Amino acid sequence: MARSPSVSSLSDLPDKFFTGAIFQAQGRFGAYGAPTDVRVLSSSSSDKSRSLELSFRALSPNGADVPRHALVTAVQPEGS
Repeated sequence: MARSPSVSSLSDLPDKFFTGAIFQAQGRFGAYGAPTDVRVLSSSSSDKSRSLELSFRALSPNGADVPRHALVTAVQPEGS
């Protein structure tokens, strides 16, 4: 969970807000080092959600640099 700056909807947030929250070193994909070559392939919004298609490179347990692809959807909780 990441707290957003004061904005009225998820569509107002820059892509960098989401990639920063997802790819921080202590995040899911940063167990062996922060991911590199992060690219936003597409980004779309609806009333209460934001979807991003991402590509990046992450280190595996054996140290190999592995290309990855992710589809991420952020949802704005009710009452916020």
